[in-house]
Amino acid sequence: MKTRFLLAWSFALALIFAAGGVFPAWCQPNLEDMAIVRINDINEVFDIIDEWAAEANPGQAVTLPARAMMGGTDWIDPNRSAVAMVYMEGETPIVYGFIPFLRPSQSFQQLTQAQAGSDHYRIVYPPMGPMPGDVAAALEKESAKKAKDSLFVEIPASAYVAQMEAGLNSALSQASAQSQGELSAQDMRLMSKGLMDVMKQLKTLGIGLTLTRSKAALSFEGTAMPGTRLAQAMVPPLEGEAKLANYKPTGEITYRSRPYDVSAFADILTESLGPFYKKMGINMTCFEVPMQEMTGEYVAGMTLRKDDIVLEGIWCVKNPGAASILIDQLIQCSVDMSANSPQLANTPGMAVWKRALDSKISDLEVKGMTAEITEPVPGTNKTRTMAIDVRMAAKDDLVLVASSDVNLRRLIAKAKSLRPGKAAGPLFTMDMDLGEIMKMAAENDPSGKMPRNIPPAKMRMTIDAGKGMMRAEMALDPNEIKSLASVFQGMAPGGPGRAMQGDVVMQPDDEMFQPEASEGGQYQETGEYAEPETDYAEPELTPEELLAREVAALVEKGNLSAMYGGPNAALKSYKKALELNPESPAAHFAAALAYAELKDYSLALKHTDKSLEYSPDNPVYTYGKARILLLAGEEDAAMEAFVTAANSGSEDAQNYLDHLSMEP
Repeated sequence: MKTRFLLAWSFALALIFAAGGVFPAWCQPNLEDMAIVRINDINEVFDIIDEWAAEANPGQAVTLPARAMMGGTDWIDPNRSAVAMVYMEGETPIVYGFIPFLRPSQSFQQLTQAQAGSDHYRIVYPPMGPMPGDVAAALEKESAKKAKDSLFVEIPASAYVAQMEAGLNSALSQASAQSQGELSAQDMRLMSKGLMDVMKQLKTLGIGLTLTRSKAALSFEGTAMPGTRLAQAMVPPLEGEAKLANYKPTGEITYRSRPYDVSAFADILTESLGPFYKKMGINMTCFEVPMQEMTGEYVAGMTLRKDDIVLEGIWCVKNPGAASILIDQLIQCSVDMSANSPQLANTPGMAVWKRALDSKISDLEVKGMTAEITEPVPGTNKTRTMAIDVRMAAKDDLVLVASSDVNLRRLIAKAKSLRPGKAAGPLFTMDMDLGEIMKMAAENDPSGKMPRNIPPAKMRMTIDAGKGMMRAEMALDPNEIKSLASVFQGMAPGGPGRAMQGDVVMQPDDEMFQPEASEGGQYQETGEYAEPETDYAEPELTPEELLAREVAALVEKGNLSAMYGGPNAALKSYKKALELNPESPAAHFAAALAYAELKDYSLALKHTDKSLEYSPDNPVYTYGKARILLLAGEEDAAMEAFVTAANSGSEDAQNYLDHLSMEP
C-alpha cells in the first residue's frame, strides 16, 4: 500500500502531461528545474468529489481508497497546500513531498516513512536519507502561498518546449518527402520557428484545477523569462478610467477587455506568425496600424441564430480622428485578406469578406462588409451557410460595430449615454451561456429530437496578466451543469427510451437499435416484441422509500469514512443523513459512536437517547449507550443500561455481565 501511495504522488504530474512527455532527464536536484505539484485542502476536494459521485450512485465514495492510503485526510491542514517537487534522474522520478498537518497521523507516517516536523511531514521517494535543506525551505514556502486552484502543476517551460520542438521537427522531417499542397515541409518548418522563439521566452508553464461547491474551473499559467519581449508584454492592464465600464452588450456571448498595451502583443504576433500568414496570402502588417490606434478597451456581444450572427460592440481608440481611419483600414485589410486567400472559401468556419454598401445614420458615415461562413450540420453530412454583416461607424474616440443598420442605430443611442467608470477586473472576460447556445443547436437539429427546455449554464473565461505572468481560466457553476445534464439524462444510454450516439440522438426504433434475429430471442419473425416471462423492472419506490434509501446510503458512506478517514469525516455524512431525516435512529446511533470516539460523550449520549427514542426496543442501541456511559465514567448508569440491553436480547451485553460476575 505504501508503494502505491508514493507512486500515485510521484506520478501525479506525469499523468497530467503524459501525452507530451514533458520531463527532461536532470541529473541533480536543481530547484529551477523541478516540477511542482500543489494540492490545496485535499479533504474538502475529496468531500466534493464524493458528493458528486453519490448523486449519480448513492452510497458510492470514490475517494475512499485514496483516503485509506493516506490514513484519512481530515488531519491535513486545509489552510496550507500539500506540495511535491519532482525531477527525473535518468528514468527514475525523484519526489520531495511536504504535507502540512493540523495534528500528526501515525498511520500516514508509518505508511510513507515520512520525516515529521512540528507541523508537517516531509517525504523523500525513493528513500535516500534526509531532504536537502534548500528543498525543504522551498517546499515550505510553496505550501504557505495563497492557493488559487485546488490542484496546480507547474513545470519548467524549457522541458515542454524542447519536447515540443523535437516532436515537431521529427514530424516535419517525415513529411518532407510528401506533398503538402501549397505549403512544403520546409515552409512549415520556417513558419513554426517564430512560434518556437516565443515559447522559448517562457520560464514556466502551469495547469490548474479548481473544485468547490459553486465553481469548477480549469486554468493555464505562463511565466516569461525576465527581460524578454514576452515579459515586457505581460504587464498589468492600465489603471484609471474605463470608458465602457458601464456598457452592457446584449448576446449569449459577451466580451470585455480593459485598457492595455495592444502594440506589444501585436508586435509579437506579427513576428511569430507573420511568415505563416504571409504564405497563406495574409499580410499581418496590414493590421499593425489599426492595432496601434486601439487603447485595448472594447466590449462586445454576439447572438447565434439559425441563419445569421447578431453582433454588437464598441472599441476605444486613442485619438478621435483615428476612429474613421481605423474602420477603413480594418475593412480593407479583411477584404484584401479574403481576396488573396482563395483557400479560405473551402475552409469550414472561415469567413470570406466582401465590401458592403455604405449608409448614413444620425449624420454618421456607416461602412461595412459582409461574409458567409459554411459549416457542417451536426449529425448529418450536410453543410449550412451563415451570414455575417458588419456595420461600423465612428463617433468621437469610439468605433461602433453592429450587424445591421437597425442595431447600429440603437448602439449609437447607447453610446450617447455612456458613463465611464473605474477600470477593474481581469484583463479580458468572456461570458457564454451554454444553455442558450444549445437551444440554438436544438433549433437547427434536423431530427427535432434535441430537448427545447434547456436551462441556463454560464461559463466564464478570464485572462489576466502582470509582472511577466499570464493566467487564463475557464469556470462553470457545477449546479448549473448538473441542471443542464439532467435535461439530457433521458437521452443517454439507459434513459427513458432514448440514447445519445455522438451528436445524433437515437431512438429505439432507429436501425442501430434493432437487434439481429436469433433463435430463442424475444423478437419473433413478425418483428413484434414478445414480452419476457419475467418482469425485471424495479418497482417504483414511494417518496418515503426513496428517502430511507438515501439516508441509509449516507450512513453507510459515513461508516466507511469512519474506517478510513476518521470520525470527523464520518460525521459529515451522518449530519447530512440527519438533515434529510432527523428521526433516523441509525443515523443518530452512528453519530453517537463518532462523537464517542472524539471523546465528546455529552453529544454521544444525546444521540444515543435520540436513537432509542425512535427505536426503543433495539438492544444494539441500548448496549451502545451502556458502553458510552462506561467511557464517560458513569458506571452506575452504565450497569443499568447493560442489564436493560441484556434483557432485550443483546448477547454482547450479557457476555459483559457474565465476565463481571466471574471477576473476584
